[in-house]
Amino acid sequence: MRALMIAAVITAMTPALADAKEQVGRYSSVEAAPTEAQAQPLEAVVQITFPQEIVTVGEALEHLLKPSGYAFQELSATSVLTSRPLPEVHRELGPMPLYKALKTLSGPPWRLLVDPVARTVAFEPKSPYREGAEASAERLTGEQAAPVEPRTFGPVARGASLYQIAARVEPKQPKAASQAVYEANPQAFIRGDPNRLIAGATLEIPPSEEIAARDPDKAESWFNEVTR
Repeated sequence: MRALMIAAVITAMTPALADAKEQVGRYSSVEAAPTEAQAQPLEAVVQITFPQEIVTVGEALEHLLKPSGYAFQELSATSVLTSRPLPEVHRELGPMPLYKALKTLSGPPWRLLVDPVARTVAFEPKSPYREGAEASAERLTGEQAAPVEPRTFGPVARGASLYQIAARVEPKQPKAASQAVYEANPQAFIRGDPNRLIAGATLEIPPSEEIAARDPDKAESWFNEVTR
């Protein structure tokens, strides 16, 4: 008899738990449930203006995803997309859902892939473009794997910045490259100011291995300090 009474109490409580609400005022309450954006972070509405130091599509994707908790996963053919300069028309996006902003950055030839377990997003080329994208990515990888040493860049165009040049020669680690290029070419800056690059100068570009070995946190702190 006691077991039947306990079962009856549990049964009576179940609907109330399913429809649980939080009291927020004397006459109003809200459903105790996550919002759509909380349940599906890629559905969150975003509006963003990318900072000027964001110069490639890959950097824009990573910057856009950072607040969401998702990470961008580079696939074999994606480098042909992520290494491209960020179009000025895409420097301001939204308001729109995050997943639509990602698709805007990639463009119609790319399919958005989402892994909700690992919380990663990636892109793959759609069938009409797959062969060309893979061939271009393979060629780009070959060029990056066998750079001509020593590397130089120049003559520097009027109005060009250290960061723009660093992002061009080392798009995956532009701030570390900025610091390395500056330290290798102190004579190319007016009064040693990293923000005052001399037009017409030819810069020595340190080896990729040397740039990759730098502490990214220290490089970012240096970059933020000198570009205030």
